[in-house]
Amino acid sequence: MKRLYIIICAALFLGAAILFMYWLNQDRGAPDFFEDPWHNLLVLRALDPIHYGGADTGEVLDTIRGIRAGDNQRWFKAWDQTARRVEALAERLHDPVSKGKAYLRSHNYYRTAEFMLPPEDKRRPECFQKSVETFRLGLRWLGVKHEFIDVPYGSNRLKATYYPGPAGAEDKPLLIIGGGLDSTQEELYFLLGAAARERGYSVLTYSGPGQGAVLREQCLTFIHEWEKPLGAVLNTYLARYAKPRRIVLIGVSMGGYLAPRAAAFEDRVDGVIAFDALFDLRECIERIIKSIPYNHPYYRWSVAYSEWVFGVREKEELLETIGAYNLKEVAQRITCDVLILAGENDFFTPLNQAEDLKRSLTNARSITTRIYTSETGGDRHCQVGYRGLCYGDLFDWIAEKFSP
Repeated sequence: MKRLYIIICAALFLGAAILFMYWLNQDRGAPDFFEDPWHNLLVLRALDPIHYGGADTGEVLDTIRGIRAGDNQRWFKAWDQTARRVEALAERLHDPVSKGKAYLRSHNYYRTAEFMLPPEDKRRPECFQKSVETFRLGLRWLGVKHEFIDVPYGSNRLKATYYPGPAGAEDKPLLIIGGGLDSTQEELYFLLGAAARERGYSVLTYSGPGQGAVLREQCLTFIHEWEKPLGAVLNTYLARYAKPRRIVLIGVSMGGYLAPRAAAFEDRVDGVIAFDALFDLRECIERIIKSIPYNHPYYRWSVAYSEWVFGVREKEELLETIGAYNLKEVAQRITCDVLILAGENDFFTPLNQAEDLKRSLTNARSITTRIYTSETGGDRHCQVGYRGLCYGDLFDWIAEKFSP
């Protein structure tokens, strides 16, 4: 009897093992490119520009093949090779649309390659400059109307780009779009600029201290009083162009702090969008430091990059500096219409910050909140991978609040 029992148990175990191996080897889809959420987010970010000619699915998938999460040198090499190959393709093409879109894709791949390099890496300047050059060539060959603007800022210059809308754009608000901790002004064209132009809006993108070329070429680091750079951008724009009927200010990622902060002191702003909401930067950074192992590539990158863009030398100084990036004391000054976007699984900004911001907007003309979940999609940082979803909510809100 005992022998029979052993045979039965062995048979059951063997059967379970066979079923498990069968299940394991099934060909099924997976939602992520990497198990590591940080690297997966970066791939989705590289794919997002596909809406407006800034990426190709096959090029992205070929690039990430064989990259191991955390191998930043391999990451740079793979994306840099793809960027150079697509740039060479653009140079030999004759059709202006194909040529322009190839340049835009090359720009995106150069940006993605530079992203993971250490701040002091000697390859950064050339890679960033190539990303800017190919972006500008793409706009030129595609015939996208634009004007590059140098904005006086003390003894320095901020960077802005104006994209005039089609006929009738003067009846719609001007959309001013700013990025966050690690975005570039060129990336903002794909993120929102092209979508806004497609819908008949004029667009002004800009880079302030700590961002893009302003950081890399002039070594200007972030300041928490974001009304100062925004005011300089607005002054320069209004000295060149007629005052728009309305102005809507959009802040992306850490811009979810920067834009509301500026709107609290800038009465020329009629509406502000926190995309996503960021109420307290120190809470975000401390959350990352506490929840991610020291040897995790995102931990190392976020600390090194943050020290660079904030102009500090060590983690303790960083935490002290970013303590000023908090809307608690200024949110009540905001009197315009406010749209708050947030994702429930945003690993950078905890969801409670959207509610903290909403609760503090005691004098806003109106407050609208959109929380994206795993069921709706768009639950990750800045709704990456779900552009169509957040575009629908964002542009419907603008039309509802600011239609002629």
